[in-house]
Amino acid sequence: MKKLPFIIPDRDLSLNIGLTLLIFKYLGLSSRGIPLLNNERVSVFFYLIKNPTILQKTLQRYGRGDVTLNHNESTSINSITVNLDSLFDRQWVKTLIKHLIARKLIEPVYRKKDGFLYQLSKDGEITANSLQSEYFSRVSYFLSELISLKSESTSNINKMLNQTFREEE
Repeated sequence: MKKLPFIIPDRDLSLNIGLTLLIFKYLGLSSRGIPLLNNERVSVFFYLIKNPTILQKTLQRYGRGDVTLNHNESTSINSITVNLDSLFDRQWVKTLIKHLIARKLIEPVYRKKDGFLYQLSKDGEITANSLQSEYFSRVSYFLSELISLKSESTSNINKMLNQTFREEE
């Protein structure tokens, strides 16, 4: 008898491409249409949507919103223990971005001051808008709460996270 493969959802490429598309949909452009997302910012926002208790604590601490967590999100193992590995897994985010560019779902934009930034393509917008499930709706809720951090610099967001992590210790 063949064994069924064990799939780790956190590393499922299709799921994570969908999550990354939603990050670009909600947080990708400034109010003036200027691209905001580089690899580091995508990585930070990705970490926050995967760790809703950290998201909640960070936004509350800085008066940027109040995320309502459901029972599973507030009592899971991930919510009790802080794992920073995924926050610094830049290779995974790089892999996701490469796949998105190869599929023409995002477009790289180069700015001399900021380096490479990315924005959704037309196909990326269509795909992001078509992501509909209970899970994607929940992630969209988290991302809508993160809009308040869109205008913050990456270093300010990192400082906010560091302070939140210090409180956890």
